[in-house]
Amino acid sequence: VLAASSGRGYRAIYFLRRALATDPYHTDALYNLGLTLEQQGHSGEALPYLRRAKSQNPSSAETRLTLARALHAQKRFSEEQQELLALIELQPDQAPAWSLKALAHQSLNELEVALECVQRAISLSPKDSASHQLRGLLLASLGRQQAARATRVELGKPHAAAVAAVEESPRDQESGDDEEHVHADEAARGRGWPSVEGQHRENRHGPQAVDVGPVTWRHTADRAAP
Repeated sequence: VLAASSGRGYRAIYFLRRALATDPYHTDALYNLGLTLEQQGHSGEALPYLRRAKSQNPSSAETRLTLARALHAQKRFSEEQQELLALIELQPDQAPAWSLKALAHQSLNELEVALECVQRAISLSPKDSASHQLRGLLLASLGRQQAARATRVELGKPHAAAVAAVEESPRDQESGDDEEHVHADEAARGRGWPSVEGQHRENRHGPQAVDVGPVTWRHTADRAAP
């Protein structure tokens, strides 16, 4: 715990692996190791630990949300959607789940559905700037420039820059496939501004932790029996 709280993630991973070698069914250790690996950028390695933690505690919203984030990082969007649907069924008012669901639909180029999801997230967490930014990017990608500009005014700098980048992106009017739409994250990255997904991950460590869910370790004594 001290290693993780002081930013020494790899040291924390070492101790968690040792703990699981002693007690492979410790639910909190499984979750904490999966969370730490996901935060360190090892989302693929985190998946089996998070899945085991979920199987032992399927009602844990934080486990499902962290698992969904890891699946998103691995571009396993169908599996991610299944986890998010289960999470939303457990906690319909979970704003981070709706926000992450919007990102998953955006990645699949399902922009209208993504817009519905992020608007739901905003209704639950009105001060979440990352969700407002994603909404502006989606509106711009859908060609709704007036609404996107209104979002830019609400956001202010620097978040509005990414929305403006998508508004100015050329769209292929002759294409009938997925390339007809500009992916908001790609447009933002291409112009040097942070992507919406990156914004969500950054906010996770700041005062707006509600944007994408919990990041703290669990310390309960409970664990599932073998």
